[in-house]
Amino acid sequence: FARDIPAGFLCYPVSQAADITAFRATLVPVGDDQLPMLEQSNEIVRRLGYTDKPLDTARGFSMNTDYVRWVEEHDKSKDRWKDMADGRPAAIYFWYRQSPAHIISERFRGGDEGNTQVTETDPPPATIGMIGVELDPLGRLIRLEGVPSGVTTAGAAPPDWSILFAEAGLDATEFRPAEPQWLPPFYADTRMAWLESKPERPDRPLRVEAAAWQGRPVFFELAGPWSRPPRTTPAEPAGGRKAFERLEIGIFLVLLAGGALIARRNLRLGRGDRRGAMRLSAFVLVSILLSQALATTHVPNSSELSLFLHGLSFALLLAGLCWMLYVALEPFIRRRWPDSLIAWTRLLSGRLTDPLVGRVLLAGALLGTFEAVSGDAEQLVRRALEALPPVPPFAWPQTLHGPRAVADHLFGAPAFSILRAVAFAFLFFLFRAILKKEWLAAAALVLFWASPSLPIGGWISAVFALIVGAAHLFVLLRFGLLALVFDGFFHHFLEFALTTDSSAWYAGTSLFLLIVLASLAVYGFRTAVAGQPLFSGARLDE
Repeated sequence: FARDIPAGFLCYPVSQAADITAFRATLVPVGDDQLPMLEQSNEIVRRLGYTDKPLDTARGFSMNTDYVRWVEEHDKSKDRWKDMADGRPAAIYFWYRQSPAHIISERFRGGDEGNTQVTETDPPPATIGMIGVELDPLGRLIRLEGVPSGVTTAGAAPPDWSILFAEAGLDATEFRPAEPQWLPPFYADTRMAWLESKPERPDRPLRVEAAAWQGRPVFFELAGPWSRPPRTTPAEPAGGRKAFERLEIGIFLVLLAGGALIARRNLRLGRGDRRGAMRLSAFVLVSILLSQALATTHVPNSSELSLFLHGLSFALLLAGLCWMLYVALEPFIRRRWPDSLIAWTRLLSGRLTDPLVGRVLLAGALLGTFEAVSGDAEQLVRRALEALPPVPPFAWPQTLHGPRAVADHLFGAPAFSILRAVAFAFLFFLFRAILKKEWLAAAALVLFWASPSLPIGGWISAVFALIVGAAHLFVLLRFGLLALVFDGFFHHFLEFALTTDSSAWYAGTSLFLLIVLASLAVYGFRTAVAGQPLFSGARLDE
């Protein structure tokens, strides 16, 4: 129900589902072959007097975490998310940057954010002539930053604030002048602020902060009580989210330290499938390198070497971690559950049409679909039973970013699915080694899997996490490690913004992903039956 509209725009209680179609029709198309928000951003920049042709540009979508967090903490009403329906405040926004020089990422990021990729804040706006704008889902301006020139010009005309109000879709007559509260991020000779005279929501009054240098706007922001001044220290995550992040770090350290010790012991004893581990780590290395090549914002100068080295180091780290965990884990699985490695071994040896591989693929696809549906079911149950509607789900926005972003994940998802599956199995091995009994290890692993959900989503989320964790453990023991790899792949892409509406502007990439998943499922089915008809008349003679 939720992934049939763009990521971040799908912030609707189920009771408002009837309004989704109407709202979707108001969205400004985003894409390289349509009238996009990109063109809207360019037009805004030109109207504000920034007419120089940029050398480099960047764009994307980001979630307004400050607004979502503020509503969750301060609004205790049943309809606290309804304002998202008109895009103001914007729960997700489109950002665009342009610069007279190449825009080069300065921060190394791994995992979900994309490695060495330009964002709305990385690199910081420091070059004269660098411009950044943010638009809400309806293409209205919500923020502007422009690095001013260092040269003073005599006789500059006063700034025309009406242009900013018009681009923001605001009626200037509904705002009254006020004392500016924020310092602009750049030097300015003019500062202004306005307050909404008669806000529709008294608890959410809108304020406009603006600044100009030599008559040209250099800062504009449509702010609410959730907004923070420019360059403010990022807010710390809430208690539940902070606990989850610390748990993630703890798991990584356990995998790193425990995997190193056990792998070292296995190597000294001559155990472990080194050939299989090398093939697996090589696949992970190539997969992540291809993903990084697509995700990284490339530049035609010497900085490209640094970007390549960052991506290579990240790929080598994950490939080495995968090799180490597999060497540590494989002898244990082969001794305890040898059948669970048969499909894995056959796939590593290149037997792509083996019926067992097809069966395991189908089992993983089913588990991945079950995991995705469970997330939606959890939202429905929480909305029905909890006093306040939970934070709406925000799907991966890659289908909104175009084919390159989708290809990035298609290459990277198999590697991360392998790491996720190996890590899950390794944690089970550790619990088994500590608790000695398999049923105790299984119970401990499922509880451990569900524990982060309790502080974040309460007991309902914890129950669903227990069910999903138990399903993962069952599939691991019944179908083997390879099934968890396919589960991770299917679940990841079913979390994307997908649609069956051919008129939606992101329908092309959405349809492509659905075809990829359906093709894998059909391939798994045809391989599993090994050319035998599903229904045969011979069965009647049995």
